[in-house]
Amino acid sequence: MHEREARMALCCVVEPASTAVTAAVAEHGPIAVLEGLRSRASRSRWAQRAQALDLDAVRRATRRNRLRFVIPATTNGRLR
Repeated sequence: MHEREARMALCCVVEPASTAVTAAVAEHGPIAVLEGLRSRASRSRWAQRAQALDLDAVRRATRRNRLRFVIPATTNGRLR
């Protein structure tokens, strides 16, 4: 999984402005945070959402509806 995909998944799973997740992503990176949420051992309130998320369906829906995820540190959707 790429950083962009992990950030997209986190946007779908976590409520906006979650300071705890923002801090965790800053410290550990989006991939590690998402993998932690998807772990069966996770006790996070977002674990069930992360485990159930179908990222392929999200990708298809964004393409079909001509949407894009805007991610910090990117230009035109690409990491700098």
